[in-house]
Amino acid sequence: MKIIIGIIGLVFVGYLIFGGPDTTPDATKEMENEVSVVPAEVNTATEEAEIVALDQKVNDVLLVQSVTLPGDGYLVAHRNKEGAPGDVIGNSVLLPAGDSLNVGIPLNQGITLATGEQVFIMIHRDDGDEEYAFPGPDGPVILDDERIPVQLITILAETPAGEVLEMDASDEMKAEMEQ
Repeated sequence: MKIIIGIIGLVFVGYLIFGGPDTTPDATKEMENEVSVVPAEVNTATEEAEIVALDQKVNDVLLVQSVTLPGDGYLVAHRNKEGAPGDVIGNSVLLPAGDSLNVGIPLNQGITLATGEQVFIMIHRDDGDEEYAFPGPDGPVILDDERIPVQLITILAETPAGEVLEMDASDEMKAEMEQ
């Protein structure tokens, strides 16, 4: 209890010494004219989030076998930039909270991936407008324990044996795993 009172006292003393916000007419007008930049809200999900994606050969679409989202959001592919997620190279359509299977991530126009290249797949939240915007409000999901769900995959020269990837007439990705 003494610690809390001490902290409150320090905050109050700091306020007295350094003063409160500048409310002079010029400062108030200046604040009104500033563009409001709201930092991406930290999305702390209380549920688990998981991505399952295998190393794969890719033409125009990355395949994620399954994903569990804590809220509505997107699967987003990032280039590997020195061992960390770099530029966005593609994103899925808006996915509902919960489990989704066989989700395709179309690569952005002009993006090609080389054999051996690694790609980070991450879950990004939707800010409620159902339109992907990043950088911006649709940032990565951060779980309660401060983990960011991510899956690193490697681009292969050939499709692994037993896995058949195809696009049907409606351009939905299908994957069949042979036993």
